[in-house]
Amino acid sequence: VTNSNKSEMGFEMMGQKQQMKNDLQQTMLITIDGVTDTGYVITATVTRIIFHMSAMGNEVRFDSDSAGKPGFEADPDGRMMEIGKQKKVVINKTGNIISTEDTLSPTREMENMGGSLMSLANAAKRPGQNFGIVAPLPMKPVKAGDKWIDSVNLEGNSGVVEFSLVSIGKEDAHIAHSGKASNELHLENNGMTMVFKSETSLVGAYTLDPRTGLATSLNNLTMGAGTIEVAGQVIPVTLKSE
Repeated sequence: VTNSNKSEMGFEMMGQKQQMKNDLQQTMLITIDGVTDTGYVITATVTRIIFHMSAMGNEVRFDSDSAGKPGFEADPDGRMMEIGKQKKVVINKTGNIISTEDTLSPTREMENMGGSLMSLANAAKRPGQNFGIVAPLPMKPVKAGDKWIDSVNLEGNSGVVEFSLVSIGKEDAHIAHSGKASNELHLENNGMTMVFKSETSLVGAYTLDPRTGLATSLNNLTMGAGTIEVAGQVIPVTLKSE
C-alpha cells in the first residue's frame, strides 16, 4: 500500500508571508494476521519513505532508498528508524482502529518548528480513527444511494463525516464522503509550548472491493484554517492537504 500526501501551510510572520510545502510518499507492506468476528488483526511494515519539504527558503529531500546519496538527506528527524519496523494494528469491521502500536500523543516533542508543523498532516493515527485500508462501512447492509454518518471524538481531534454509496458492482464499489474536523495539538520544545488549532473541511471518495471491504484507492482533499499560539503570539494559518 502506498500513501501519498501533499500539504501546504501558509502564514504571516513579522509582516512577511511564508509558505511551507510537504510532499510525502510512504509505502507499507500490510499483512492480515487474523480475521475475527469484530474485525482484523494486521501488521503494517514501512518499506520506503520519500519526501520533499520546502519552508522559508530551505529545502529537504529524502528517499530511504537513496539516503545520504548526492541530493538526498542522510536521515532527517530519524526517518530511517521507521523502515522495516513492524507495527501491530487491530481494526474493526468499519475500518476504525481499536488498538495500535503507532499512537500519537496530543503533546509531543518539537525538534524544529518547520519539521513539526509539516508532520502534523502525516501524524500517526490513534484508536477511533480510520486506518484507511478498510472502507468505513456501516454495520448494516447498504445499497446504492444510501448514506450514513461516522464521527470521531478523541483528545484533540473531533469530526463528523457523511458517506454515500454511489455505486456497487461485483468487483468494485464507490463511496463518496464529505465532512468537517477540529484538531488541537500541543508541541513542546525547550520548555516552550506551541499550540496548533485548526478547523477543516474534507471531501473525497473511496473505491473498495465489496468481497473483502478493503479499499483499493482513497482520494481526499482537506482545506481549512487555524492558528499557531507560541510565545504569547497568535499566528493565523491556512491549510491544504490532498
